[in-house]
Amino acid sequence: MRLNTSKTKDLKVILPLGGQQIHLVTKASKGYKGLKDLEKQKVAIGSVEQGTYRTAFLIKERSNVNWTAVNTHFEDAFGALNINDIDAFFIVSSSPIEKLDVNPQTMVDKLALVPLVDFNDWAKYYKPDTIHKSEYKWLDNDIPTFSVPTVLVVNESKLQTEDDRNEIMKLRSAIQNNNEKLKTNGHPKWKEINLYEWTNSDWPMFK
Repeated sequence: MRLNTSKTKDLKVILPLGGQQIHLVTKASKGYKGLKDLEKQKVAIGSVEQGTYRTAFLIKERSNVNWTAVNTHFEDAFGALNINDIDAFFIVSSSPIEKLDVNPQTMVDKLALVPLVDFNDWAKYYKPDTIHKSEYKWLDNDIPTFSVPTVLVVNESKLQTEDDRNEIMKLRSAIQNNNEKLKTNGHPKWKEINLYEWTNSDWPMFK
């Protein structure tokens, strides 16, 4: 869109969703106080098919913090951190992340989150956010971070028939009609999502 091409012309927003928080996970014993402490450290950034990979890549590029990027999938990052194959890892997802819900009494070295603050304008496209102490048993304090906005989208060029369009409409209606159930029984972030308000005029709604 910024380059004024037509590559995004068929992408339409079905529903706005919540923000996904940038988690930079490490071990408490590392003592990292901020992003700059990762200079020359080994940091897992996920695999190329993950959104985390792209976010971490852009953070490194914009912040000019020269860590060694390791393409380790989140599923393997815990083990790599425990045996010091990496010093930290990124994961971008809505907090609390179920797989980070670890009992601190079972850990030899407690997990920690690196606080994220903007410098060199690396976070100009992200929204300031907070990962709260109450969200993880091992977290001692609220941690400043940033979030990535997420939306449910459809590529209209892939919808071949009116039935295809109707299926997308049914999906949207099903989520909207079960909004209260999702807030009660779903992920805590559902409580913060407004399914009926889309304010980014650059991205048209699916109709």
